[in-house]
Amino acid sequence: MNEIQSIDNQAIETGEEVKDAAEVGQLSYRQLIWRRFRKNRMGVIAGVLLLVFYILAIGADFFAPYHYNDINMRLRHVPPQRLHFSVEDGFYVHGLKSVRNPESLELEFTKDLARRHPVEFLFKDADGKRHLFSSAGPMFLLGTDRMGRDLLSRIMYGARVSMTLGLVGVFLSIILGSILGTISGYWGGWVDNLIQRVIEVLSAFPDIPLWMALGAALPPGWSSIQIYFGT
Repeated sequence: MNEIQSIDNQAIETGEEVKDAAEVGQLSYRQLIWRRFRKNRMGVIAGVLLLVFYILAIGADFFAPYHYNDINMRLRHVPPQRLHFSVEDGFYVHGLKSVRNPESLELEFTKDLARRHPVEFLFKDADGKRHLFSSAGPMFLLGTDRMGRDLLSRIMYGARVSMTLGLVGVFLSIILGSILGTISGYWGGWVDNLIQRVIEVLSAFPDIPLWMALGAALPPGWSSIQIYFGT
């Protein structure tokens, strides 16, 4: 009886495999890629996170609580502030109190439990721009840098450049590689040898020192984006 049942189970599994194989044979290449991607749980999670990061980077003007270049020299090196919640005040952060360090003469900030700054959603700043959340008082969830600029806002704005340049770099590499590969394969001969030798010479140099040298050779007044495309 057990042998008959095991044979039946094997037949069912074999039938399902044949059915799956028939379905796979009818799918296009893109559908096969999408099917394989959906079965990869880590790939789906990474794709969702990447999409969220791109949305935050594109909408940094709205999602960031401050502008990336808002300078407040009186609030330098503020440590990250914790976000709290209460029924009366909703979301809020504690105020800040400062003490001057006698050795470095720098202001050191700690939280002031007696003061609370409520977090306001759809906050309108002095320039009339809307932000998803902000506060009338100091609210720096990731702290500030040496010029008093909000680090969370600077990360969101900086993601625009870092994440976009990655896509642009890959796109340009595909275009240039396709053009040079087509020329090399079509003409052959000395053209092929010249292209291959130039690529080998460039590949022989370490990447980071080569980029540093090319970046140093460019005009110092160029922005980071211009330097990226120049190198």
